[in-house]
Amino acid sequence: MRDLDVLALAKAVSTAALKAARDGVEPGAYDVDLLVRVRGGIKVGEDYEQSLTQKVKPVDLWLATLDLLAEHVTESLIRRIAERAASGDAGRSIRREENLKAATESALALVREVTRSTCKGKVTTALTAETVEADVEAPRVTVRAD
Repeated sequence: MRDLDVLALAKAVSTAALKAARDGVEPGAYDVDLLVRVRGGIKVGEDYEQSLTQKVKPVDLWLATLDLLAEHVTESLIRRIAERAASGDAGRSIRREENLKAATESALALVREVTRSTCKGKVTTALTAETVEADVEAPRVTVRAD
């Protein structure tokens, strides 16, 4: 089959139809001889670039940050965070919050740049699939004697 044929065949059946079909087939081994006609159109979009920021986990960023800090700085930082949390004092002025937001935006911009990659163009279809001829045998049951 050509690449276009494989793509059409794969896209002709929706995920919901595939799930429903699987639910309707009992366990077993089947011999299938199926002739299917797929008709319609396929539109393949241009490749595009995208930042895949979901690949970067916040916990990993924090762990990398803490790893870069010296051991005594890490302990001091964690102690100060714990003390502020215990006292109920957020300890942030408006200026600190603005600085934090700016630093966060800079970090996000860097993450977006680092995770930028080329993605294949989207494939949209308007296809129908119909069975032309089908010959499906009953399931083969294998009995093992233990």
